[in-house]
Amino acid sequence: ERTWAALERAKAERERREIEQRYACLFQESPVATSLARERDSVRVSANPAFLRLFELSPQEAVGFTSLEQGLIDEARAEQT
Repeated sequence: ERTWAALERAKAERERREIEQRYACLFQESPVATSLARERDSVRVSANPAFLRLFELSPQEAVGFTSLEQGLIDEARAEQT
């Protein structure tokens, strides 16, 4: 038997998944070059197709590196982030 709390958790989880799906769609379909990087070390964890086209990178080339390592920004700019 489901309790009220279990129903609320299930509803919240469903809403979270829907929000994540909308965000993923916006990220992937955006014409704006966008990438996501970890805060602790600035290593890129995701890049949308517009980013890949702009910098002529494959997904494998874009993810797992910092913009500094790839020469997309210079050292002075990297220190500002």
